[in-house]
Amino acid sequence: MTARREFSPKVKAAIVMRAMNDRGFPVCEGCGGVLKLKGYEIDHRVAEALVVDKSRPLTAEDGQLLGPCCHRGPNGKTARDVKVIAKSKRSERKLRLGIKPRSSLSHPTLRKKMNGEVVLR
Repeated sequence: MTARREFSPKVKAAIVMRAMNDRGFPVCEGCGGVLKLKGYEIDHRVAEALVVDKSRPLTAEDGQLLGPCCHRGPNGKTARDVKVIAKSKRSERKLRLGIKPRSSLSHPTLRKKMNGEVVLR
């Protein structure tokens, strides 16, 4: 398992500069709210667990400036990322194990015998 890639200080500065409003205050790129000078977090646009090519260096386009309102909490980006990562892991596990969906012929009152004959349950 590879370590999580972090943004370099130069890239972090570029992300913050991009998110500045005309008065010089950082603005949340999620909701547009004005943030305190240290009341923000820099997050990956695409969850790091979902990135395939981790050899490419991170750029300012890979990150976004978010406030606690959009990053943390029950409806924040982190909560949504956790759900997407879990779903992708389940899908990958199904592919690896060869689990297939149930046949479209299944019916709650019918059953197929080993010899192919369909009978009532």
